[in-house]
Amino acid sequence: MIALSGYSTPRARGRRGSALILVVMLLAAISVLLASLLTGVDRAMAQQHAAWRDQTTRALAEAGVQRAAAQLAERAGAYAGEKDTPLGGGFYSTKVSRGKGPNDYTIRSVGTLRDGAHTLRRCELSARVVIDGKRIGSLEYESSHAGMRSAT
Repeated sequence: MIALSGYSTPRARGRRGSALILVVMLLAAISVLLASLLTGVDRAMAQQHAAWRDQTTRALAEAGVQRAAAQLAERAGAYAGEKDTPLGGGFYSTKVSRGKGPNDYTIRSVGTLRDGAHTLRRCELSARVVIDGKRIGSLEYESSHAGMRSAT
């Protein structure tokens, strides 16, 4: 059989149809791979953001401990703490209580990240500080009281 220009044989028409099916199947496979890749990227970004919130709230709580220790040293122990002090994109609150010795104090500090009125993450730290005159003699974090949690 002789094929004329512009005309196709039944066999050629069948091959063109199978090529179209093959291309559609290939596009479907690529779409599935792309969707799974985007899901993985989204999950990794969510984990990174959660890690950033954890680090930020820990840093806020530590800043509260450091500020409280400095205020205790400067004011010779006449400092009880502060509430919702803004720092960076968050807040810290501290509460100071007397320890066993005359210059021994316990500082509880909470670092908080908020989105408007909604609390995203909190970190609570506790530290023991000894004031030596007008300077900090020692500062120890009590890890047993450290905690990080999401607020919902």
